[in-house]
Amino acid sequence: MAAGATVDSPAIAANYWSQGLNDNQPFNQSAGNGALYYVHSGDPAYLFECPEYNGCPAAGMIVHYPVGAVPSEGSDHHLVSFDPTYLGGEVDGWGGYGCTGNLLDVVPTGSCLHPCNLSSGLPGIANCSYGGFSSFSGSGLGNGGDAAGYAYGLFQVTAQELLNGQINHALGIVQSCLDNNGVFPAGRVTSDNPCAGTGVAEPNASYGEMIHLKSSVNVASLGYSTYCQTIVQALQTYGAYTVDNDNGYGIGLEIENVNNPLYAQNNPWTNTIFPSIVAGGDGNGSGSSFSFQSCLQRIPASDIEVVDIVNDGTYQTSARSRRGIATRS
Repeated sequence: MAAGATVDSPAIAANYWSQGLNDNQPFNQSAGNGALYYVHSGDPAYLFECPEYNGCPAAGMIVHYPVGAVPSEGSDHHLVSFDPTYLGGEVDGWGGYGCTGNLLDVVPTGSCLHPCNLSSGLPGIANCSYGGFSSFSGSGLGNGGDAAGYAYGLFQVTAQELLNGQINHALGIVQSCLDNNGVFPAGRVTSDNPCAGTGVAEPNASYGEMIHLKSSVNVASLGYSTYCQTIVQALQTYGAYTVDNDNGYGIGLEIENVNNPLYAQNNPWTNTIFPSIVAGGDGNGSGSSFSFQSCLQRIPASDIEVVDIVNDGTYQTSARSRRGIATRS
């Protein structure tokens, strides 16, 4: 336990379960799983623009994306450039305002398939609502890549990690609702979708809290399928931070865009990972439409604890990050 960290009342852990932490969650492109693209030398360049939040950290940067990169389809249309080659950092684009530069919410249509879009040119234009930037040498906090202010790539579970059988970082969890007065390491103190008044039992969860599977739990004895066991082991080793809310959808883990078009015919999610999860009794579905119970359905609320971390001064974050004060649909 980090110095100064405190464990919240068990009632808060129970509240996570009341919101659906152990419910079935579908995982497909429309569910909002993030598109995070690893940049290589020679990938096309784009001038980053953010008309909705003019002056975002990535404004004016030359950002690279692989050929075929597109934003994810969920409400925020995340488009992330994970770039060790040119920038030595991560650019987190998001928003549903990018198709024509207008400031109105845009639902994907035939003429506007991907808000937060890329247009070709020398350089092309990356036109999103907002773009945060995090140097790989920094903490990843205060970036604005998600509602809590974290760099978007900090917590995503990738197919490669599951295939390797090891996740070496904390997880991220999207809540159905999160209350105000967030705690470190979140940079957000207000919520798009606060829990109070929604009928969810008090006390409620808030931004920045860490869900942790108690160390006394024997993960191997829970009967999980192979890939779910890998996720649950990370929940025990590193915990999972609250990163965003989804306005009543339930609770899901931050997982890469499982329908990434760059996977083409060799999609490890639909070919290997999800079929194994279904065969192991932790999900259902077939083809490109799967659901599984957050890989947490075998854990009772009594086996988790909710931990508040104290900033020891090593890390810098800002409650005024533009993503932290934006109102999201």
